[in-house]
Amino acid sequence: MPQQSQSDDAARRILAELIEVHASAIVDLKVRMNTYTLIARLPSEILADIFAWCISITPVRRGHSTLSHSWIMVTHVCHYWREVALNTPRLWSNITFGSRNIERVQAFLARSKQARLYVEGAELSKEWLSVLSTIITQLPRIVTLQLTLSRHHVNAIADSLPPSAPVLKSLYLSEGTGFNGDTLPVSSTVSFTRPSEAILPKCAMPALEGLSLVVYSPPRWSSLGLPSSLRHLIIHNVVGLIKNTEGVGAAVDALRNVPLLEFLHLRNTLRISDTTTALPCTTSRVVLPHLRTIDLNGDAVLTAQLFERLSVPADAKVSLCLFVKSREMPLLTPLFHSHIDTPIRTDDDKQPIDVVSLGTHRAGGTSFFKRTGDPEVPNVACSDPHLSIFSGQNYILSDNIWSNHRLGWLEKTFPFSSVRDVSTFEISRDVPDPSTLANMLRSMPNIEAFHLFTVNLVSVTPIISKDGSSSEYFMPKLKAITLQAVEFRAAGEDFDGEVERFRDATHARTAAGHRLETICINLCRNMDERDVEMLEGCAEEVKWDGFVKFEGEPPVVH
Repeated sequence: MPQQSQSDDAARRILAELIEVHASAIVDLKVRMNTYTLIARLPSEILADIFAWCISITPVRRGHSTLSHSWIMVTHVCHYWREVALNTPRLWSNITFGSRNIERVQAFLARSKQARLYVEGAELSKEWLSVLSTIITQLPRIVTLQLTLSRHHVNAIADSLPPSAPVLKSLYLSEGTGFNGDTLPVSSTVSFTRPSEAILPKCAMPALEGLSLVVYSPPRWSSLGLPSSLRHLIIHNVVGLIKNTEGVGAAVDALRNVPLLEFLHLRNTLRISDTTTALPCTTSRVVLPHLRTIDLNGDAVLTAQLFERLSVPADAKVSLCLFVKSREMPLLTPLFHSHIDTPIRTDDDKQPIDVVSLGTHRAGGTSFFKRTGDPEVPNVACSDPHLSIFSGQNYILSDNIWSNHRLGWLEKTFPFSSVRDVSTFEISRDVPDPSTLANMLRSMPNIEAFHLFTVNLVSVTPIISKDGSSSEYFMPKLKAITLQAVEFRAAGEDFDGEVERFRDATHARTAAGHRLETICINLCRNMDERDVEMLEGCAEEVKWDGFVKFEGEPPVVH
């Protein structure tokens, strides 16, 4: 019996060895057979082009702790594919990284050899310092660079910065955690070099066309060193409350160096004392002949002063978002008049303003848009015919812009034809107080479309009712009402009468000859099909998206 057992063991070992030999042979045969497949017969250059196309249509997937490039799976198909991919540097030139995968980024840098790079990095931990230093040393071959950096990254940048980035066309720098001035004690004397100051003045960028800076305090214009090749400039100050030691003159001097500029967006980049009652004399101006869009947002006096110093083409799109105090109004009118010298009226070749928005549904702030030419014609700078008024505490509306004297100031400062021509009215989030709202609606009797976003239905009924001072209806030409994300009733209330009051107000309008054509109900809350049935007959057509969402319950779509 023992001899039989030993014989069986020997037989099993022999069979196992044969299985391993044959399995290895099968793998070898499969590899050899792959060389005869059609895809393997493609020249490596064509196969590399196919891989590059796969990369272009496959977005990078990001997560909180991981980052994967799904296209890499093609390198796992066969030896030939992997060899082609590893020997094609341009396939590894798009480098996007997050909080981990340091080894992957290092592999991409190595495999890309001397190919031009496109780099994007989210806010990084300290473990990334060595990799960041390596990336910065590669600036001479980087075409686009987008980084969110904290204080501890700045030294790594400064120590590794090459003297020039000859092919860099787009640079985006965002200050991450630790640059917010609010986190420092008031008495702190510690200063920090910001990413823009660590890179821009110390590295020549002769091909740079786009620059975006997201900062936590106004930039020091004199330290930016803007390259003359720049065409798009965005500076967005997140905090907007820190005063800048440099005046408008420094900004003007910096802009003088970018004569090719086509797009300019500045947000809270200029701040002065709240006690300003006069503007300094303006003697110098900067000519920007190629500017197509200018978007200025911030302190009204400084924004006006900067705008007055810029000489831009007559057909440039102009957007101004202003923080205006009552005492500053007399200072602004002459400045704006120096640039906006042609009223926008309905009887000439200019486009009238026909939309007024309150709130944050569109870009906030008081925005004036100047239009030229036909908006349907390509390559002609045209703006939306739109005036938006943010209802936040710091904006004009808090000063009751729609009171008579402020409305007069608005029309005197921005000489568009009377707001009587406005045909679309939008309110988002906050509804003005009744007297302000009444002044506003009396100023715009030609409204045909009324859109409400994220407000309560109780706020809507007075708007479509009679004007208490004249017994005439507000918006007598109103044809369409859109209710979007509107709360029909308070949470937990089965019946509070608001829907009935809204219905009765629309019926009263109909009886007075002001029948609505459509009521659109989209993504509204604390309402269902019973409310829609109640509103049937309030307009020629009631459109409902079927969305039902009550407080504390999951949404349902009918």
